[in-house]
Amino acid sequence: MNNELNTEVEVIGSNDVMLVSKGDMASVDMMDKLENPDSKFFCSIVDDGSRASKVKIYNAINSAEEQLTDHLNETLEIVDVVAHPITLTDMNTGESKECLRTVLIDKDGKGYQAVSEGIISSLQKIFIIVGRPSWVDEPVLIKPKQVTTSNKFKVTTLELIG
Repeated sequence: MNNELNTEVEVIGSNDVMLVSKGDMASVDMMDKLENPDSKFFCSIVDDGSRASKVKIYNAINSAEEQLTDHLNETLEIVDVVAHPITLTDMNTGESKECLRTVLIDKDGKGYQAVSEGIISSLQKIFIIVGRPSWVDEPVLIKPKQVTTSNKFKVTTLELIG
């Protein structure tokens, strides 16, 4: 692990001093992303125009409480799905990769996040067979599973229960 990425840095603003992790510091070239946000994301939560629905969408995108892999072999009652691009950095090589983060939202509003091609592949099939979410009236029962591919890689997928 690169220790320089984890070093805390003192940032002095107009009236404030704060400590931030170098690994969490936004680069200057991110200004364009702030001024021209990319609207590429999938969200099945219905935006009825109210502030409440916009907050629900934002929170689904921004703050899922659980890792989906912490709930392997548990039955989850999913009503909505959110997916959006993120950039992940390999801590060993420093190389950046664009990935798709998926959040599955259960009937109680709890979000389960994953960055997994297996989850995307499973969701594509579920959308074709069951229909696209929102499934608020009849939650889709899924069970996250981990399978081993022929190349001996472990992949997270979804088993459709009902």
